[in-house]
Amino acid sequence: MRLCGIICEYNPFHNGHLYQIEKAKQSGATHVIAVMSGNFVQRGDVAIIDKHVRAQMAVQCGADLVIELPLPFSIASAELFSKGAVHILNSLGNVDMLSFGSEAGNIEALKTAADASLRLSNNGEFKNLISTGLSYPAAIHSLIVNKYKTDISSVFKTPNNVLAIEYLKALKSSKSKIISYTILRKSVEHDSCCSVGKFSSASSIRSLIMSGKSCSDFLPEACVETIKSEIDNGKIASINNLEKIIFYKIISMSHEQLSALPDANNGLSDRIFKAVKTASSLSELLSFTKTKCFTLSRIRRVILYALLGITANDFKVLPAYGRILALNENGQEILADARKNATIPFSASLSRLSKKSSEAKRLTEIDELSGELFSLAKINYKSRQNEYTKTITRRQK
Repeated sequence: MRLCGIICEYNPFHNGHLYQIEKAKQSGATHVIAVMSGNFVQRGDVAIIDKHVRAQMAVQCGADLVIELPLPFSIASAELFSKGAVHILNSLGNVDMLSFGSEAGNIEALKTAADASLRLSNNGEFKNLISTGLSYPAAIHSLIVNKYKTDISSVFKTPNNVLAIEYLKALKSSKSKIISYTILRKSVEHDSCCSVGKFSSASSIRSLIMSGKSCSDFLPEACVETIKSEIDNGKIASINNLEKIIFYKIISMSHEQLSALPDANNGLSDRIFKAVKTASSLSELLSFTKTKCFTLSRIRRVILYALLGITANDFKVLPAYGRILALNENGQEILADARKNATIPFSASLSRLSKKSSEAKRLTEIDELSGELFSLAKINYKSRQNEYTKTITRRQK
């Protein structure tokens, strides 16, 4: 067995994701493990399709085991998102390599950038820049430009490179034995509205879905009917459907409670508190709050922290378990092999995981709330989604 991990969102699963899995197998992987965000994703948004459906599509298209990255890590900054996901892969005890896409396509350049970032993020200048309201990537980029004669600053300018750097930092900081390699991201840029051949960005595909246009050209054949069914049955979700709930939650919080939320420092909580008094929609709330320092993703994340009740304490420990969302026979082999070395519990049962520790209990409570809120975010709300009673489908290879 040679196990390859992929950290992903599959929001939704498209041809670029299929390409990455195929490249992993061409590089010698016999088994592929996906650590995937749940119903809320890292850009501070609701996933467009239910996590269980996305996980099943991934297994249909070549992944062998899909493990959920628990909230709050799935909606956190790139640094915490990466730490949480790498921790889950490390905890299996049998993962050999980690595959990720990047605009650089050069693992040595990314490792150099990661080493520089690790050194600079611990000095006083970095902390001063953060205190002015700069985002983590912007502060690191500013220091890189000033401190390094070799031009590695450009590596920090693109989103997949930034995530790649954080994966490498998490691997190094955890003294992981997992070997990393990168796949050059080509054809379509992250968040691009353009398409090249059969490839399009996930954000562009989501836009097509929400506008009622066909996106089948950019999806693996195995996913087309599944996504069509989700659309036809009104199961597509949007954060805009939570607009009134978000407003109620923020209005019901005191200024002090809002200020105590993770990543709401340096004046961001003040701007949200002020904007919610005059905004008449979620889009207005975001635009009234946004500045050069406060990106839309960061603002949306803070709003989701408020909505889901996530606090700074939830980031003090790494994920206490790995919840299985989908698997096939190869996935069962991975888990059987992991039993002798795994350092956290892995199970498909949220109820069983909740009994493992107080930290696990806290995570399962957040996950249960996220499932119910996701049900409300769907276009056609029918009933609550009970994560404790949810069962998974085990597919044949």
